[in-house]
Amino acid sequence: MRVKISTYVIALASLGTSVLGGPASTYNMQKVVAPASRAPQSPPRWHAPTQRDSPFNYRYTGAGPVYDIRKFAAPVPDMLYDNRVVVHWITTTEGLDFFVTSFTGIGPDKDDPYGRNQFCTAVADVQTGGFSSYHLQGIPIDYSQSEVDVHYKDQYRWYSPSADNVSSVTWTSHSDEFAFNMTFDLAGPNMYYGGTGVYWWGTGYTHQWGAPGAVTSGTFTINGTHHTVDTERSISWYDRQWGKGVSTVGWYWFPIILSDGTKLGAWVLPAKDDYNFAFATIIHDDGTERTIDILPEIEKYDPVVSEKSNITYHKTIILTFPETNGRLNITAPQLKGDGGYGECYTENKNLIFFDAWAEVSGIWEGKHVTGFSVSEQKIFFG
Repeated sequence: MRVKISTYVIALASLGTSVLGGPASTYNMQKVVAPASRAPQSPPRWHAPTQRDSPFNYRYTGAGPVYDIRKFAAPVPDMLYDNRVVVHWITTTEGLDFFVTSFTGIGPDKDDPYGRNQFCTAVADVQTGGFSSYHLQGIPIDYSQSEVDVHYKDQYRWYSPSADNVSSVTWTSHSDEFAFNMTFDLAGPNMYYGGTGVYWWGTGYTHQWGAPGAVTSGTFTINGTHHTVDTERSISWYDRQWGKGVSTVGWYWFPIILSDGTKLGAWVLPAKDDYNFAFATIIHDDGTERTIDILPEIEKYDPVVSEKSNITYHKTIILTFPETNGRLNITAPQLKGDGGYGECYTENKNLIFFDAWAEVSGIWEGKHVTGFSVSEQKIFFG
């Protein structure tokens, strides 16, 4: 069965100022311009996947039974949201580093009055600090309720070429300025947030699991320059979330990969009344998993105001983990206000997403560690 969603508003965002004609339609795209010479990163900035086993070869019983993700790969009916996001930390075959985000969300309403049916593609050039994003909302979409195959006209597609709808995922995005044809294959143990992949999120329950060590391949083009992913020096983190609970106070999300291969999925919701919500689910290469507290009073430094949205983000955020005597600095070194860096922009501030690549340093289980992450800062208004 396929479902058609009607048009409401189109919003495409980036660093530019050009306008595409038509009511309620905006198009902004700035080219990511590279200098004449760029030195490849040495030593490697990212850590490649350390495991290549199928995630279905692991047992997940640390906090109780978990659901079979293959049964929930396709869009789940009657949910407030049905989201898929992947972040790629990429090194190309010529030794250049990029950070790429791809997000697709399906809402519950056929007419989509709130623009929940959407996708966003964003790319940061780590060498130059260049950034560009492409965000569409409320456009007609075509998706299957029995398999993973979501189409946004001819501009974006998210689908699984594997028989189980989950082991391998491909997404494509096309425009004049950039185009992507990316594939990630699940490898190593999955992460079930909260221990079981189900937890209370603001107003109700949500389901969330992640594949934090996915193997990455593919090609992309930026302003006519073609790049090929170096699979041995790149890694992806895929997250799948669906449910009816929503954090109406915003949130911070940090998918963290430490230098020893430890992976942390950290959530912090701003305190409201007596409700504090801050935890990290930790997965090791052998599949052992646990969930620990984070102090909800996170430290935030170096505020930066986006000239595009006027939202304030923070370059450095410090997380404290009482159970492990841990303290991790999450720093987005290229964050700047110019052009809305890190934003998937739309005029409705509540629908703006912000994701910037980040460096990690600090103390973890008594040892000095480094790593990398994403600094996702979601601010709600009203």
